[in-house]
Amino acid sequence: MGEVKPEDLVAEAHTLASRHHSSLWIGLMRVLTARLEQFPVPAEVVPVREVAHRYWYGAGGDPAQLMAAKELAWSFLKKYPPGQDVSSREGRLVRVWLCVLEPNGDDEEISMTTEWFSAMLSDLPAE
Repeated sequence: MGEVKPEDLVAEAHTLASRHHSSLWIGLMRVLTARLEQFPVPAEVVPVREVAHRYWYGAGGDPAQLMAAKELAWSFLKKYPPGQDVSSREGRLVRVWLCVLEPNGDDEEISMTTEWFSAMLSDLPAE
């Protein structure tokens, strides 16, 4: 995927939010979800991808669905020793899916989310 810059993600989110008359957060979640859908995920966490896609690209949904997906992602990550999930491709990808499981966020959360997303994908270990 190459280097992913936080400012590029925010610019893309602004464009999408303006085009669809939505909040910057929704625009960002759609941008991040679309980028993440390019990567395969472990079978155990396919529901995480499905919930995020339905929530951000569908008619919204119940934030409880995002919370359930978040719990599933964390359950998957528990198979790694603490802090070791970021050393593996699968672990990083599941971690980065956590970025799109928050129903709303402010400017600070947008900044932190794009920084984390960028860091996790820019140096993604090979398969």
